Amino acid sequence: MKTKFRRTAIVVGALIGAFGIFFSEAYAGKISGLEGLSTPDTLQKAYQKNSQSSYQIAKVCFVTDTEDCSGYKFNINNKASCEKEGYKLTSCPELMKPVNYCPYDRSFFEKCVCKDELVSCSSPYQGVGPSCGGKFQSCCNTCPGYDYTTIPEGYESIGSCNSCNGIKYKVQEKHEHSYTCPSGFQPEQCEKGYDVVSTTPKACSCGETSGTCYKCQIHVHETLNCPAGFQTSPCGSNYNTEQTSKLTCKCGTTLKTCYKCVEKPHEHSYSCPSGYSTSRCGTGFKQVGTASNSCSCGATNGTCYKCEAASTCVAGGSESCSGSTSCSYGYTSSCKDCSGTIRYQCKSCVSGGSSSCTGSTSCSYGYTSSCKDCSGTTRYQCKSKPSCVSGGSSSCSGSTSCSYGYTSSCKDCSGTTRYQCKSKPSCVSGGSSSCSGSTSCSYGY
Repeated sequence: MKTKFRRTAIVVGALIGAFGIFFSEAYAGKISGLEGLSTPDTLQKAYQKNSQSSYQIAKVCFVTDTEDCSGYKFNINNKASCEKEGYKLTSCPELMKPVNYCPYDRSFFEKCVCKDELVSCSSPYQGVGPSCGGKFQSCCNTCPGYDYTTIPEGYESIGSCNSCNGIKYKVQEKHEHSYTCPSGFQPEQCEKGYDVVSTTPKACSCGETSGTCYKCQIHVHETLNCPAGFQTSPCGSNYNTEQTSKLTCKCGTTLKTCYKCVEKPHEHSYSCPSGYSTSRCGTGFKQVGTASNSCSCGATNGTCYKCEAASTCVAGGSESCSGSTSCSYGYTSSCKDCSGTIRYQCKSCVSGGSSSCTGSTSCSYGYTSSCKDCSGTTRYQCKSKPSCVSGGSSSCSGSTSCSYGYTSSCKDCSGTTRYQCKSKPSCVSGGSSSCSGSTSCSYGY
């Protein structure tokens, strides 16, 4: 707090001094002969010109200046200032460093603290040299259990340690080593047909090791795939074998051979379609069609002929006569085929009918328009189902009549009574379950 107050006082004092000089220079500019002079250079020239006058030029100096200032030197005792504010130290012991320097003179500081690079030592390590705050420049190993600096006669080393006082040894009485393998391991290398799963050193009960133990298992061939562009099966009859590649297991066994196949140069093979022949039709046969003698590649070579036995038509018959034997909506022409059967070219629709006419043959709730289809049947564009009539239900369903009685009934939205009909009983006298067909015919039966 002292230091902060002193600095504030110095800054405030400097500001007051600067303001006073500024005021003096500003006022001097208004004195006769100095009007218009506003810079130090012009003021200096004016001073030299009027050196016999009473005009004086002010210069700003601060109380912290230690150099000459207009012939005057401020002598500030920084040491006294530092010590007065608690900065009394100039050096620190080994392993320590200064902190909080005096703002007036950095050769003075407030206190010493331990250096950052010091380390803590924990068992089995201990510090080397002097300490600061329980920390040291380095640590060394006390090597507990390693009690000998030399190996006594009749003993052997079973371990060594670099201790604070040099190399130390852990010893035991000399004995004959007996090395063995763990369970599941063998001292010999794996036989042919077996793979090495893992290895471990042969160990003595004293901890020493010598040699290797092997864990073996029966060899399983690798799963290998053919390279890209190869196949596992030999090339077909239409292909040549361009290259082969053998897939070999790491054990040396060839597992499979892979083949790279290329298509053989094409050889044309011409043939006729089914029912055709390259021979022209002979006596007693007539030609009814031709086709190209073609190869599977698209090339052609000659003509194929389709023949059938020549026939003799009845009087007035024609081989070219074709058509239906009956028409539903009339016909435009007729002819007689070779067998004497009359064939008709039937009309598409009855008079006034249209092939584009569609719709229902009846409507439950009225219709908006109607038309006649090719059969002459009137088709309707029905209106949508209205809301239910009084007493009707949208969930009511069933038949409007029953042939063999019913078990229950309800009224649908249109007011129509619907029945849950009884099953068909056994046939009436003279009836047959195999009898089927329509109950009426438009064009006879």
